[in-house]
Amino acid sequence: MKKLKDYPSAKKEAEKVPGLEKKVAVQISAMNDLSKKVEETREMAKYAEEELEKMRAEKESLQFFHEQEMARLRSSRRHEVNQIISKSDAKLQKIKKSISDNEEANKLSALGGTDVPDDRFKELDENFKKFELDFEALDVEEVTEDDPSLVAVFKPSSGRGRGCLRKSSSS
Repeated sequence: MKKLKDYPSAKKEAEKVPGLEKKVAVQISAMNDLSKKVEETREMAKYAEEELEKMRAEKESLQFFHEQEMARLRSSRRHEVNQIISKSDAKLQKIKKSISDNEEANKLSALGGTDVPDDRFKELDENFKKFELDFEALDVEEVTEDDPSLVAVFKPSSGRGRGCLRKSSSS
């Protein structure tokens, strides 16, 4: 049997083996380098994902804080606006009262020095005399402490706070 070296085509192919071995060694070395780079890239990607997750959590935390702060400021602003409105309303009421008081004073002041017709004075004198006659016609008795049959009764519905005397029903 012949050895493989004895064949011319095998010789030719055998000469190519050391070159192919070098190429395979270079490719293996390149593959190892690429594997290392892939591993490094995976580690970097993992680190980047962790950082991204931290940043997302921080973003959500900041967003939540800002939302709470905005709600607090809105509430505070609402309270301050209500205070300003109530102060403004109070000042406006004070101004309106002052204006109405001034209008009344101006009306009275404008009447000062105006001529009042004699008919008006006569009418007032007649009314006064009529009231005096009505008053004199009243039979007013003085109430003493010795007279228990009279009780003072006040009628607050009249608006004037005047009272009248009635005989007590207990006698």
